[in-house]
Order: sequence, then C-alpha cells, then structure tokens
Amino acid sequence: MLRALEFKRPDVMPSYDNFWQEFVDQWRRWKGFPADGRVASVPESAPSQWDIYEYYDNDVRIAAADETFWPSKATVLAPDGDHLRERDGWGRVVRKHGNFTVTETPAMPAECRDPDSLVFEPVVMESRYREFDRLVAAEKDARCVFAKIGGPFIRISFLRGMETWLSSPASWPRSIQPEVRK
Repeated sequence: MLRALEFKRPDVMPSYDNFWQEFVDQWRRWKGFPADGRVASVPESAPSQWDIYEYYDNDVRIAAADETFWPSKATVLAPDGDHLRERDGWGRVVRKHGNFTVTETPAMPAECRDPDSLVFEPVVMESRYREFDRLVAAEKDARCVFAKIGGPFIRISFLRGMETWLSSPASWPRSIQPEVRK
C-alpha cells in the first residue's frame, strides 16, 4: 500500500472494500461463521478470525472519530415498526433502517438564520475517539489505516435539513456564502 501511495509499482494491487454491518452479518451466516467473528476450530486454510477484511485480504481500513455536533445527546427515542427512531449526534430526529436514514426533524429549524451562532460539543471529547482508537490499534499492523473526515456540505445538510440547505443560500454559513455583485 505504501508503495502505491508513493506512486511506485506495488508487488500487488492494493485492495479496499467497505462493508455495511448488515452485509457482514449475512456473509457470516452464509459462510457458517459465528456472528462475533470467532470460531472454536479454524480450518488451516482460513484466517485466525473470521474477519471479512482479513478473509478478502483488504489492504486498507477506514477509521472515523465521532464527527457529530452533539454526540452526548444521541439517544434512541422509540422503535417504529422495522425502523428505529432516534435523536442522533447531529441533533436530528431520524428513522433508521440498517444504513438508511430518513430525517424527520433537522437539528435546526428553517426559521433559524444563524448556524454560526451554534455551540458544538468539543472536538477533543475522549468519547469521540474510542472506536477510532480501537480500530487503529487492532488494524495498524495488518493494514494501512486511513482517517476519515467529512466535508461541510453533508454536515450543514444534517444541521439544516437537505431541502432548506439546497433551497436557501441565505441559510449557508457566512464563511461560504457566495459573493453577490451589484
């Protein structure tokens, strides 16, 4: 992987796949592997743990800290049929089904015009990095671990709601508002 990043010819083409947890769970059942990824007796030709990234010889893992605005306020509200309703760390009320999310209520009402006035929880909160640190520690000797960071578009759409964000440039933070020429 490092040779490829240095624009040198690698001995093999580095590979990367990202798997949704629902896919991993179904894959483990299909293969007859235990759900937690461990088995009592491992065939000699199999990896020591039934880890999908190891099984398919992935060279890369992506680690992400909790990037939400208010991680301590995330809470499950109620089940709703096959969906789960929750207030997420972005401040939205959402319905979730697997990896798919539908926003019921954005964090910031449409009539609020100053997203720059909001106070977010500190980026240095230890809780933001627990999963990140665990994944890096577990993977650093086996794979190249990249840190994921998100961009401003998706963050502001989580805050304002997609429709408000796209339909009202006046609602954009001052730092990215387009210049208006007269």
